[in-house]
Amino acid sequence: MEGLAAQRPSVVVPGHGAIGGVGVLEEVRDYLRILRDETWKRRDSALDEATIVEEVRAAMIERRPDWEGREWIERGVACLCAEHAG
Repeated sequence: MEGLAAQRPSVVVPGHGAIGGVGVLEEVRDYLRILRDETWKRRDSALDEATIVEEVRAAMIERRPDWEGREWIERGVACLCAEHAG
């Protein structure tokens, strides 16, 4: 995502949603950074994955209530936790 945004494309056609510019990539990049950072803050604790998901979901919504795609938070947390376990 960093590389794509750095190219500063004038037109971005996402898999869903409206066509836009580099801002589309920057929004996704920011979303993924926050998801990663919030998950990594918790993953080394004794919390189970379900609790991590709940806490990360709450943090994501609090920081950016306008972001769509909340249904992907659980999958994202699971991927980040599995990546760490591997």
